[in-house]
Amino acid sequence: MKIKKLIHDLLTTTKAERNGALVLSVILLILIVVRFVIPSIIDSKKKSVDIDLMISKIEAIEDSIAKAIYESEIQSDYQAVSANRETPNEIQYFDFDPNTVSREQLLKLGIRQRTVNTFINFRNRGAVFSKPEDVLKVYGIDSIAFEKIKPYIRIEIKDEIIAKKNERKVEVDNKSNGDSFTFEEDMPVLQAEKETFERDLFELIEMNTADTVLLTTLRGIGPFYARRIVNFRNSLGGFASVNQLQEVYNLPEETFHNIKDKVSVDSSLIVKININFAEISDLRAHPYCNYAMAKAIVDYRTLNGSYKELNQLLADSVITHEAFSRFSVYLTVR
Repeated sequence: MKIKKLIHDLLTTTKAERNGALVLSVILLILIVVRFVIPSIIDSKKKSVDIDLMISKIEAIEDSIAKAIYESEIQSDYQAVSANRETPNEIQYFDFDPNTVSREQLLKLGIRQRTVNTFINFRNRGAVFSKPEDVLKVYGIDSIAFEKIKPYIRIEIKDEIIAKKNERKVEVDNKSNGDSFTFEEDMPVLQAEKETFERDLFELIEMNTADTVLLTTLRGIGPFYARRIVNFRNSLGGFASVNQLQEVYNLPEETFHNIKDKVSVDSSLIVKININFAEISDLRAHPYCNYAMAKAIVDYRTLNGSYKELNQLLADSVITHEAFSRFSVYLTVR
């Protein structure tokens, strides 16, 4: 009986003991997971990191190879282009007259083929080089190239020029009813004619139709300022005056004075805003109109009906006189 009771006591547990055993089992299970599972996860992450590092190294090697190939191709292209160009050793400097120099001589002076073609075409149009600086009028000859050839420029008075002056002298003599004119007295007239002739050689660039490529032919205007001019023109709706070029952001004053006589403006090409239909946002988008002005124009129309004429803006003090003088050219009521 005692043995049976002893066995019963050993195999029988209380509720508290069972709960304790359960807690211990859970703790033991957690320890097993920590011991065997966590290290494998860490190893997996480490392997993943190693793979990423390996991939990045491979990509870096590929980039280096691609870069080397690209630089090799660029070098090959440069060598190919250089082979077709005259080397500095082949350039020959000699005295020349830009009024008579030949195409071959210009090439020997180191001037590029494209610029040589421009030079010859410019001269064929009737251009006369009266001083060395006139060579700068040829598009493609910059100040660096000019300084190299300037010491060799020799301009002579040709028989054709003398003949033209003599023709003019005879014409003046005939118109003077027999009055005698000396060559020296006739020179100012001939010089004025020459200057007019030279101005006529250059076709003015129309600023409301010119694209950025054409604008870059103006001295002092590169692609950067050409884009600014076109963008400003588009925001305006077109130029009404050459003087508006002074409003192009950061355009140097010197550049404006250099080009103002070489450009023209066709104001009939201006895109106008109809103030009988325009919304505030449409008016506000124009450089010459702020929000308050745009709102005043629209509010007046809302209260009084459609505009009959632009002068209503001024007569009824919708906008100021200064604003009207600038903005009205871009407005219409039809």
